Amino acid sequence: MYADRLAKLHASPNQGVIVLAGGGASALAQLLGASGASGTLLEASVPYSAAALKDFLGQAPLSSVSERPLEVWRRSRSNARMP
Repeated sequence: MYADRLAKLHASPNQGVIVLAGGGASALAQLLGASGASGTLLEASVPYSAAALKDFLGQAPLSSVSERPLEVWRRSRSNARMP
């Protein structure tokens, strides 16, 4: 479904870290299923249950997209190779 986009992503020099919650796990499977994923993805985490997400964040989120995941995302961008 997203084969062209994933091929472009994996062909780029970008690398990153991804944290997904809940249903986002299916996106990780697609990302890893595409050739070149090991050169793009530095690390992945899926705190799937509410308890796991709370443990990952250090507190219960106010919503499924809270400031802590956004902070982690921003930090991952600063640690990844970007063109």
